[in-house]
Amino acid sequence: MQKGAWKLVSLAAALTLGLFLIRSVILSVNDGRVATAKVIGPCLGAKIGDKNIFWAGLLHNTFQPEYRYPFGSVRSDQGSVLVRLRTCINDVDSVRLLVKSARDQEGERDFEMKPSALLNSQGAESGFMYWEYSLPIENHTDILSYIFEIRDRKKTAFYADDDLLRAPGGVGRPSDEMLISQAFQVVVYQSDFSVPEWAKGAIVYQIFPDRYRNGDPSNDPQTGSGFIYGKKALKKSWSQPLCGTQESSCRDQAYNTFYGGDLRGIRQKLPEIRALGSSVLYLNPIFEAPTNHRYDVSNYWKIDPRLGTQQDFLDLVASAKKLGIRVITEGIFSHVSADSPYFDLYGRWNDKLQLMSTGGPGTNDGSGACESAQSRWRSWFFFPSFSYAAENWERKGLVQCPGVRSETSHEAPTTYEAWYGFFNHPRLNTRHPELRSFFYGNAEKSVIPHWTSLGINGWRLDAVDLIDAGEIVDPGNGFWREFRSALKKIDKDAWIVGEWWGNSSVWLLGNEWDSVTNYLFRSALLDWMFDECRGHSCDGNRQFSDNDSNDQSRIGTIRASTDSQFMNRLKGIQEQFPDPAWRSAMNVLSSHDTNRILFLLKKITKNEDSRVALRKLRVLLAFMMTYPGAPTLYYGDEVGLAPDGVWWNHRWEDDPYNRAPYPWSDLGLASNQDLLRYTKSLGQLRLKEPALRDGDFNVISSDDRRRVLVFSREIPGTQLVVVMNRSEEAQDVVLGPGLTLDSKSEFVEVFPNSGQVYSVKNSVVLMKRFEGLSVKVLRRR
Repeated sequence: MQKGAWKLVSLAAALTLGLFLIRSVILSVNDGRVATAKVIGPCLGAKIGDKNIFWAGLLHNTFQPEYRYPFGSVRSDQGSVLVRLRTCINDVDSVRLLVKSARDQEGERDFEMKPSALLNSQGAESGFMYWEYSLPIENHTDILSYIFEIRDRKKTAFYADDDLLRAPGGVGRPSDEMLISQAFQVVVYQSDFSVPEWAKGAIVYQIFPDRYRNGDPSNDPQTGSGFIYGKKALKKSWSQPLCGTQESSCRDQAYNTFYGGDLRGIRQKLPEIRALGSSVLYLNPIFEAPTNHRYDVSNYWKIDPRLGTQQDFLDLVASAKKLGIRVITEGIFSHVSADSPYFDLYGRWNDKLQLMSTGGPGTNDGSGACESAQSRWRSWFFFPSFSYAAENWERKGLVQCPGVRSETSHEAPTTYEAWYGFFNHPRLNTRHPELRSFFYGNAEKSVIPHWTSLGINGWRLDAVDLIDAGEIVDPGNGFWREFRSALKKIDKDAWIVGEWWGNSSVWLLGNEWDSVTNYLFRSALLDWMFDECRGHSCDGNRQFSDNDSNDQSRIGTIRASTDSQFMNRLKGIQEQFPDPAWRSAMNVLSSHDTNRILFLLKKITKNEDSRVALRKLRVLLAFMMTYPGAPTLYYGDEVGLAPDGVWWNHRWEDDPYNRAPYPWSDLGLASNQDLLRYTKSLGQLRLKEPALRDGDFNVISSDDRRRVLVFSREIPGTQLVVVMNRSEEAQDVVLGPGLTLDSKSEFVEVFPNSGQVYSVKNSVVLMKRFEGLSVKVLRRR
C-alpha cells in the first residue's frame, strides 16, 4: 500500500481531474475500462497485479453528482441511486459495493461495480478511472450503509466516510480495515412523507414559562409553601439572582425556586413575539408538576396552577391564533414525577377521583405504584431497576419502594428504574398497552388528543430514545408510529418534533416524526465561530467543552472550522434529513438544555472579548434567519440575555443559568435594544421573503483565507444573495464567480435595509470596505 500517496487525497479531491497529471498516452476504452496509460502524478507506477493500491487515486464524494446521484435522502419510489468510485487507471482489478440495510441487522449485501464507460471515455486523460453501480431502492423505508472494497489480486483496501461527526458525507478516506461503522449513508423515506406547510421555514420562539413574564401575581407560589420532593418553594422577585450551585445561601434550590412567570404574562407579550417574525410559540412544559421546569409531570390533565388556569391556556391559544401564531408544547412520556398519583413516592395522593374521571385508569385502593405492589399503576413502571436505579444524590443513597406482599410472602423493598438515576423521575414502561391508551390510544379521552383538540398545534418530544429507538431499529415497539397516527387523525397539520442531539434519520422516515431539534446545526455554527479559548475546559487553545459539547456527547467539542468546512458539515447534516424534515428542522442557537449562545461565543473568542462575541451573535442570527429550516429563538437571546454558566465538577454547566428571567425594561432590567431591533429586522425580512423560508440554498463561494461566505436563496423569479464577512476586519468583497453576471445585472441591499444598489463592472460586483463580522442580504433585479 502506497500510504504516502494518501497525503494527496484531499488535494486531489479538490482539484480538477487534469491538474498535476502530465501524460504521454495511448488510450483505448473497451467496455468501460481504460486499457493503457502512461501517467506522471499520483497514479505514477500504478499497475494491476503489483499488490499495491494507490490510495491517492481513490475518491467518492456524496456531494457531487458524478459520484452519487441523486443527492442526499431519497424517496422510497426513487428506484435506484447511482454510486461511483474513482481509482487510478489500471491500478485495481475489482471494486465491490458492500451494503448493509438497517432493516436487516444480520445480513450484508455486496455488489460488483463495473467500469463507467461514460466517465472513463470522457476523463480518460485524467489518469483516473471510475467504477459504478446503480444501487436498487426497494419500495420501503430504510437506511442503507455502504463502503467500497477495492482489490488488486490479493491486496484489499476499503473506502468509507472519514468523519461522521464533523464531516458526515462528502469525501471519505481509504483504510486497510473494513470500517462498516464509518459507512456512507442513504436514507430512504416514505414517498408520501409530508410535514405541515406552516412549519417549513417558520420562526419558532421558545419560552421557559416561569422565567418569561409574570402576568398574574395571584398565582405565584409563596416562599415556604408547597411540597417539592421534601422541600418548600422559594419565591424570588424578578430582579433577584438565580439560585444554583455557587450560591451557598440557596444551594440545591435550583428546581424549587420560582419567579412567577405564567401564561397571562406570555399572552401580554404576544405582539412582541410576533414582531420578531415568529409564527410558532414553543412552550416548555405547562402541565402540573412539582418543579419550576415541569419535566416531572404529576397530572397530565391539568395546567400547572402556578402558570394559570385552563381558561388562561385557552385565552393564550386564541390570542396567539389571532396574531398568526401557533402553539406547541412538550410531550413527556418517558417518565413522570415520583410525587404524582401514578407513582406516589411520598404517599400524599389519596384521592384519585379527579384523576380517574379525566382518563386515568384508577385503582380500588387508591395507591400509587410505589405505595403498593398491588397498585393498578405498578405495571406502568420498572421494578426493580435494570439500568439506572433511582438515587437521591443529596442524601447519597438508593430510593426504594415496597416489594410484593401476600399472606405467604413479603419481598424486600425494591429499586425502580429512573430517568438517568434521578429518583424524582421514575421511568415509564411505554410498551404497556394501557399506558399507550392513556397517552394517545383512546381518542380524546387520551392526553395528546385531548390537548390537541383544545388548541395545541404540535408536540416537541422529550427523551425520545428511552421510549422508542425508531421503527427500523426496534420494529416491535411502534410507539412513535402509533403516536403519529393517533395525532394526525385529530389534526393532520399537527407538528411532531423530536429531541435528539445526533443523527436523527431513524425517526425521520415518514411514519414517526416530522422533524427534530437540530443541535447538530448549533454545533456547526459554534465551530465556525471558534477563534481561541483559555482557562477552564480549553484544551491547548484548540477546543472548548462544556456539559453539552464534549468528547462524550453526540455533538462533540467546539473546535475551529473554516468556511468551507462549515458549509460541508451543514451539507452532510442535510444529507441525513429527508427534504421535508430538513426544511422544518428547529435550528437552535440556545435552549433550556444548553449554555446561552452569547456566553459560549465569549468563551471561544480571543481574550473573551464580549464586544466581539456580540458581533458574532449578530452573524449567527443572520445566518439562522437566512438558512433553510425553522430558526428557533430561545427567549432572551434577542436582547443579549447571557448569564455565565458555572464551573462545577470540572466542567462548565448550563442549568439553571440558561433559564434566567427575561430582562424586561419596565421592571428596571437592562437589555440590548439594538440587538432586539436587529433581530426584529431579520425576522421581518424572513417573513416578507418566501425565498428565505422555502427557497433553494446554493453556496456561491467560501473563501477560507479571507473568511468570506456567499450563498443564495432562490425561488422562481427571486434570487437573494447573502454575503457574510466572518473575519473581524473590514475588507473589499468581490462577487462574481458562481453568479452568472452580465453588464445589466444589479443587486439592491435589503438587509440591513440600506437600499444601496450594486452594479456589475468588469464582470464583478465590488463591495468596498465590507465591515468585519457583518452580513448583507442583496436582491437581484
